[in-house]
Amino acid sequence: LPNLIPLPVDEVRLQTVGEKTFLRFSVTSWNNGLGPLELVARDTASNNPKVYHRVYRDDGGYDDHLAGRFVFYDHTATSTLKTTPSIR
Repeated sequence: LPNLIPLPVDEVRLQTVGEKTFLRFSVTSWNNGLGPLELVARDTASNNPKVYHRVYRDDGGYDDHLAGRFVFYDHTATSTLKTTPSIR
């Protein structure tokens, strides 16, 4: 499995758009685990596709687990993965 280690936050700034102020920042994660972090999008025709974490098994197969949804914003060149906490 992957083991993501977040590195320190970078590029911290405030951005004001109209009457709203946003805290913007970048973050990088390092995969310290033995397995890859692979995200697979489904329903890619929508602006809010479901994203699955693909976990590879020792037998060569894999299982997909819902990780969240991609959210695409027209006013920026970036996308955001919004995740939903899962309880097991």
